[in-house]
Amino acid sequence: METLNKNWLTEGHIDFEYKKYILLAYLQKVKECFDKTKLYPPLSDLIWHYKNLASIKSSYEQLDSGFKKELESFDVKDLKLVYSTRQQEEWLKEMNDIIQYATPLLQKNIYEGKEIYDLIEKHLNLDTVGIMPVNHSEGYFLFHYIKSKKVPAYYYSVSKIHTAEGLGRAIYTSYAGTFTLGINRTYESIKEQLIKTNKELPVPAVYSIQTELAVPFNETLMPIAKRFFLRKANL
Repeated sequence: METLNKNWLTEGHIDFEYKKYILLAYLQKVKECFDKTKLYPPLSDLIWHYKNLASIKSSYEQLDSGFKKELESFDVKDLKLVYSTRQQEEWLKEMNDIIQYATPLLQKNIYEGKEIYDLIEKHLNLDTVGIMPVNHSEGYFLFHYIKSKKVPAYYYSVSKIHTAEGLGRAIYTSYAGTFTLGINRTYESIKEQLIKTNKELPVPAVYSIQTELAVPFNETLMPIAKRFFLRKANL
């Protein structure tokens, strides 16, 4: 999906109607993605723009209050200077109007995306496959749409990272192959095959992530499953 330029609000001509057109065109593309249950990157993109608008609004308010007012007269009775109310700069007013218009629209679309996210996560099931090692920060995911016999497998590795909010976790994944379930092909036998293929990981942690919802894999299932796993696996 074509994303919204990170500087869409401030670059070019600051005109309410023009910026409104850009925003609505972008949100139409977001809706088309959500209608197809494709959450990423649209949902994370919406959240970024919403937070960015809040930051710009805060900067705008500081800038607005920081402008000097024109000296109008001197109050002899109270012995103080009297300043006139400054006429707000036109471009600042225009930008504020755009922010006021865009913020609830972004918020509404984030809410709609989150509703889809929550529904999909509600239908995810996480199980361990076979004996689990003490260290399960590295291993494999077996993704399984319940109505399909195909099981794509992905290697995963979890590491701790420092973020603006403090210590967080990052998860890296790479494709390891697709297997077909059958009489002689179970989750356990897939695990055995993965161990034979990767001798450097002789005792891997293996999880099956199952869902009955046939949602897009790369744009929806994988990113939601990663977050779901990090929360459920207590890494």
